[in-house]
Amino acid sequence: MPVPTRKGMPRAIPAALIALLALSLAPALAPARAEADEALLWRAVSPDGSGEIYLLGSVHMARTSLYPLKDILYRAFDRSAVMALELDPDNPRVAETMDLVAQKGFYFPPETLAGHLDPETASWLAPYAELLPGGADCNLRAWLAAVTLSVTVLEKMGYLVKEGVDRHFLARARERGMPFVELETPVEQLSVFADMSEEESVLFLRATLLEFSEIETFMDELCSAWITGDAGRFEEAFFSTFRKWPELAPLLDKVIFARNRTMFSRLGAVLATQQTPVFAVIGSGHLVGPGGIPALFAQAGWLVEKY
Repeated sequence: MPVPTRKGMPRAIPAALIALLALSLAPALAPARAEADEALLWRAVSPDGSGEIYLLGSVHMARTSLYPLKDILYRAFDRSAVMALELDPDNPRVAETMDLVAQKGFYFPPETLAGHLDPETASWLAPYAELLPGGADCNLRAWLAAVTLSVTVLEKMGYLVKEGVDRHFLARARERGMPFVELETPVEQLSVFADMSEEESVLFLRATLLEFSEIETFMDELCSAWITGDAGRFEEAFFSTFRKWPELAPLLDKVIFARNRTMFSRLGAVLATQQTPVFAVIGSGHLVGPGGIPALFAQAGWLVEKY
């Protein structure tokens, strides 16, 4: 039986593939302001002083009114020689992931999304089902439904992928002729979701829907913590869903902590081969807490300071 074609994919999928981890497990930013010159920014210096890196927590979807950002961020960027980011959104290999979506993102008729959901998850989906092509009886697998819903809901609230902080600095890097490196590939990012088991896929949809249930409060807290640079408060808000619902814990290592370790290792390779300082813009959830990338640098003996 042939796989679904790209033509049959939901409109939101291309944007979602570029900003996969800006979804239910990462913040979108609202227009808030704070006077304190503090940010989700860390500086790490190697034990011998030869390597230096700035680690900026990114938000992948934002409103235009977020800009300009705090001066401290532009100063760190301006003194850096190389930029690192999770993925270049203009990477032509993003298009290659469409075949992977077609292979792993859909059930074949007569299977439907609704047929794979327990009654509780189905009841949580009901208020948002109309945002899916075909509603709850569509043939999107749970992970792809979560991706589609996340992008669609945030776009309806006015948050745009094109206004993401990583895109903002990448545009400045290109204007300046500053080299940049990617820490992940499009297939790696997509595979975080596409390779989920059926159980994990449904858990991911549950996590997404749980956050929707309190999305205004959830986003307000994330936004305020990001704007004021309060890493502890951001960590508490970011992981709040998982603290409330322990059964979602298996997603954390797959979506956050395993990727933290991979990106930390790849940043080490960048620092060994590129001129420093390196200015790394990575999803904020990857930088906070004892499993965050700044903590991994500290554990490796680097001198880490928070701005």
